[in-house]
Amino acid sequence: FKRFKITEEDWRNRKRWNEYELAVSDMVLRTSTEIAPWTLIAGNDKRYARLQVLKSFCERIEQALDRKRGKS
Repeated sequence: FKRFKITEEDWRNRKRWNEYELAVSDMVLRTSTEIAPWTLIAGNDKRYARLQVLKSFCERIEQALDRKRGKS
């Protein structure tokens, strides 16, 4: 388990996974706006997740620059 850094707290939290999912869904629904939307990225694979974050970030920057230039 040391390789994966799993602790007793991780096992305890895993039992509440459904509650966490509901809380996150509720939070995203209540706080995501047109001007500041959430971008949800799966985190099961750290490398893939990091690439998705960069891709999403670049897309948002391009969209903002296009709007600023009047391209819509």
